[in-house]
Amino acid sequence: MVIEKGKLLSKVKISGGGRCNVTNGHFVDSMRLTENYPRGNKELRGSFFNIHGPQDTMCWFSDHGVQLKTEEDGRVFPVSNTSASIVDCLLSEANRSGGMLFVDFTPDIRIDDLKHILFRHKAQFAKHKASNSFPSQFGLVKRFWRYLLEREDLDGDILWASISDNHLNSLALLLKQCPFKVAGKGQFKDEFVTAGGVPLLEDLDGDILWASISDNHLNSLALLLKQCPFKVAGKGQFKDEFVTAGGVPLLEVHIFLNVSIGKSFFTVLCGI
Repeated sequence: MVIEKGKLLSKVKISGGGRCNVTNGHFVDSMRLTENYPRGNKELRGSFFNIHGPQDTMCWFSDHGVQLKTEEDGRVFPVSNTSASIVDCLLSEANRSGGMLFVDFTPDIRIDDLKHILFRHKAQFAKHKASNSFPSQFGLVKRFWRYLLEREDLDGDILWASISDNHLNSLALLLKQCPFKVAGKGQFKDEFVTAGGVPLLEDLDGDILWASISDNHLNSLALLLKQCPFKVAGKGQFKDEFVTAGGVPLLEVHIFLNVSIGKSFFTVLCGI
């Protein structure tokens, strides 16, 4: 995935003095590689480089027709000595995939382990409905799990015992490489995040008891607190700018500062 403002891949074109420094060939070991990042090296020690490290990058370009060379200082460049080789390769692959975005929703779990978890869950919860029961290791909200079932043309009321092995394998692949077609912006060039087409907001009645809130709803609320989406609708009639904490006037919030987050703002998360 390439996210870049302006002309596509323009930064790639000028990188490395116009040759494009692809990666570093001396640090194929992920732990040694992270030591070269003064900021964020602890985070990079996790699954990031284990999933796709320098060696994987070099193999990917080689498999797609770009010959690479490693110079004495470890920098890797295309043999052609021009960034055009990299740009052309990336654009060609993007056109071939038809503008598809593949998302890995379980980056810390290997595909074989995913299959094992799904098959084990089927054995343990054979008489449970698929929409109401799914492995907690995936860290998904119920609404998104139901979305994955729909992608597989599986009725949410189906029992786990009735789900075929082929469907389980397909679900595992969806969790690792879920395809979404990139169709560009909407009619008014609006941009928003909905967790793969599934609205993040959970409809909770403000009168509901805490004891009645499901674990999935709590997980969803936690996700909202970390990644809460708000649609930016532009300026007002007189082009005035103001901040209202997601539609709630800030004057209503200061009274409740002793609980960290104003009650007015919390009710927004509950959909009231």
